[in-house]
Amino acid sequence: MTTALIQQTNDEIALVAAHYFVWSEDDFSHALAIIEAKGAEVIVLVANSREGTSLFEKYGLN
Repeated sequence: MTTALIQQTNDEIALVAAHYFVWSEDDFSHALAIIEAKGAEVIVLVANSREGTSLFEKYGLN
């Protein structure tokens, strides 16, 4: 993902954080706080439906 981001944006977009989580995780508050503190303006999420749904429902991401 990082390589593709760099190739597709010609270094115009900087990756400020990357976070990995385990299946069935449902508390993403710590990870989101870190990502926000690093100044992220966009989150690219690759997740299974359970974890992705949890993020959207619990944290109001849209």
